[in-house]
Amino acid sequence: MKSIVALGALLMALATAQAQTFRATLNGANERPNPVTTAATGSGTFTISGTTLTWNITYSGLSGNPSAAHLHGPGTTEQAVGVMVPFTVTGLGPSGTISGSATVTQAQIDNIVGGLSYANIHTTLNGGGEIRGQLVAVPEPSTLALLGLGTLGAVGLARRRR
Repeated sequence: MKSIVALGALLMALATAQAQTFRATLNGANERPNPVTTAATGSGTFTISGTTLTWNITYSGLSGNPSAAHLHGPGTTEQAVGVMVPFTVTGLGPSGTISGSATVTQAQIDNIVGGLSYANIHTTLNGGGEIRGQLVAVPEPSTLALLGLGTLGAVGLARRRR
């Protein structure tokens, strides 16, 4: 039993030391306060490692060139809130990729981890934002391993007590 507890503690330490990954699916229906009818779509991957946030967003079908793009927060899927991290969009067309990185604060990390952040791409025609997507955590393999270990441990304990 002591070895299972020690293994669990080791796996937990490894899981918390790894980078955290988040995904977002961007579309006009997600825009707030007013959803936008658009054929544009996008998807993004966001990674937090220490205090560095890295992003890679692909998008297509915008009504024009992006005029701005940001990470907003803290806000739920129903709120429109202020900019946390601006993204560079100079020279990009109606379809393309936005990528970069920035140093973020612990409060910003907490907002992202807590599901209170969204990515938004703006165009001239849709100044409030044409497509938007909430960041959602992606389970890491080590997290899945911890869940599996916990389940096996619980089953083992239940069998041992019988």
